[in-house]
Amino acid sequence: MIAATAINENELRIGLAAAFPFFLLMLIVPFPAAWICIFCAEFCLFFNTGPSNTILANVTHPSVRATAFALNILLIHALGDALSPPLLGAVAERYSWNAAFGVVIATMAVAAILWLWGVRYLQRDTLRIEGPRQNGASVVAGLS
Repeated sequence: MIAATAINENELRIGLAAAFPFFLLMLIVPFPAAWICIFCAEFCLFFNTGPSNTILANVTHPSVRATAFALNILLIHALGDALSPPLLGAVAERYSWNAAFGVVIATMAVAAILWLWGVRYLQRDTLRIEGPRQNGASVVAGLS
C-alpha cells in the first residue's frame, strides 16, 4: 500500500485552482494564442491524476481495488469522452460556445469542491483500510 503521507493534498488543490484561470483566459485570448491557455489548463487538470490514483489505491481494499479502478476509468470516459461532446455541442448550438465552455467551468468548480470536501476524509479512510497492525501485518476486520 502506498503511504498516505506521500500524497500532497496541496497538489490536488493547486492543480484544479491553476486550471481555472487558464480556462477563463482561453475564452478571451484570440486564437492561436488561446491554444497555449488550453494546454496549460489541461496540464493543470491532469496534475492531480497521480495523487488521485494513489488515493484510490489507498482507500480501497485489495480485494476490490481492480474493480474500483475499472469503475473509475469507466466513469471518466463515459462522462468525459462520450457525454461531453454532444452536451457541449447542444449547448453551443442553442446558445453559444462561451455558454458551452461555461458548462465546463461549472463542472470544474463542482469537481474542485468535491475534491476539497473528500480530501478531508483521506487519512481516516486510508487508516480504515489499513486496519490495526499485528506483528507488522495489516489486519482488516470483516474483510478477507
